[in-house]
Amino acid sequence: MAAKKGVSGGRGAGARRKRAVVVGGGMHAACVLDALEGSGYSVVGCVDDEKPAGHLVYGGIRVLGRVDMLAEILKSGVRTAFIGVGGPTDNRPRSGLFQRVRGLGFDCPPVVHPDASLSGEVELGPGSVVLAGATVGPFCKVGANVILNQGCTVCHNCVIEDDAHIA
Repeated sequence: MAAKKGVSGGRGAGARRKRAVVVGGGMHAACVLDALEGSGYSVVGCVDDEKPAGHLVYGGIRVLGRVDMLAEILKSGVRTAFIGVGGPTDNRPRSGLFQRVRGLGFDCPPVVHPDASLSGEVELGPGSVVLAGATVGPFCKVGANVILNQGCTVCHNCVIEDDAHIA
């Protein structure tokens, strides 16, 4: 079995890394955690209103509790959040969570999986996620809170609006 890069759960070497929380505890959260491996973030855990506290999400990262814990997590010094809720049929819940997280004061940088391919001339909005195998061509503009799912291709000069999900 090949060694995994691992998502730091806030232990050991993660002390010097930026701490972050993932909102969501399901399969899309696992994909976001996978994309964050080796990124320099130390993920303290996930929050989710449906998965129970302690639920294993990915790479040793577990659900801490419900989404209403976010204010407490922010007060503890965690300033970065990633949205780990997908939107295959309705992006409104994801959009609402993104707005809520930003409204609390979290920074939501884009996430790019190391196995995604992005041209040097791509604009990524806050909270956007580019998963493994996605390809984004030159002069594309990707809005806020967008999911570019595994293996999708966005060709040159495209504009992807906020909260979109491209599969």
